[in-house]
Amino acid sequence: MTVLTAPPGAGAIGADRIPGSDVNTREGITLKAICFSDETKRRNIMAAVATLAADMVSPRHKHTFEQLRYYIDGDTQFGDEVYEAGDCVYFPEGVAYGPQTGRPGSNCLHVALQWGGPAGIYYPTQAEQRAARETLAERGTFSGGRYTRADGSVVDGFEALIEELTGAPCSYPQPRYDRPIRMRTGAYAAAPVPGCDGVTVRRLGCFNESGPEVALLRLAPGAHLSGATADGDELRVVLSGSVTAGGETLAGIAFLYAPHGAAKVPLTARSAAEILTVRYNIPFRPAP
Repeated sequence: MTVLTAPPGAGAIGADRIPGSDVNTREGITLKAICFSDETKRRNIMAAVATLAADMVSPRHKHTFEQLRYYIDGDTQFGDEVYEAGDCVYFPEGVAYGPQTGRPGSNCLHVALQWGGPAGIYYPTQAEQRAARETLAERGTFSGGRYTRADGSVVDGFEALIEELTGAPCSYPQPRYDRPIRMRTGAYAAAPVPGCDGVTVRRLGCFNESGPEVALLRLAPGAHLSGATADGDELRVVLSGSVTAGGETLAGIAFLYAPHGAAKVPLTARSAAEILTVRYNIPFRPAP
């Protein structure tokens, strides 16, 4: 399997250029995933287009990292919640959720983002995760989202990866929330963005002292977003439409990344476009 890792620093890529793969520790999920990193290669974010099989199952579990999903088509069930197209869902670090099951007749299409959260726990790249899985598979078995060790003990699949990578028991952050947070994006009002003709924004939410800050931008044809310096790490996801970014035309789903302090890749909408923006690792500025 090819694991795609972008060069450190700002960059842009269309999802059509990303190879497909399975998920390291879950069955029934297909990803077109890429890992972006800052110049130090310590702050990583996975950006992926994910498809869920109707018969997929993932057990109840939690993360050492942050996750955000935006649902584009189809639906999926998490415990007593059904997430549908247009839902943006924040899965905070340390918060248990699930089990997750597919829905009959639905191959749920969504964007999934994962990165290190406010607890400061390192989020491993997809290449690091894949290498750990291959090593673990020589000593045990992955099945149904869990890992069975040679001694018969069972742990969550991703937890096994973390323990293999760190050589220590997996320690989860203290949860700050009771459950994942669903943002029904269609219920938010759009407002013009000052200084950006043809751009409106729906501000979905800002969490924790360091983010994520989540918003949806809508660009009219010809509207432009400049290459301003990123205040915090930022990922922009083109959900629909066609844009020109860094001299390249990106049609359909695409990812544009800029680490804190770097110049964002400027983009211009060739057609009406919708863009999900996620800012995280935002420097904390206490209120006066």
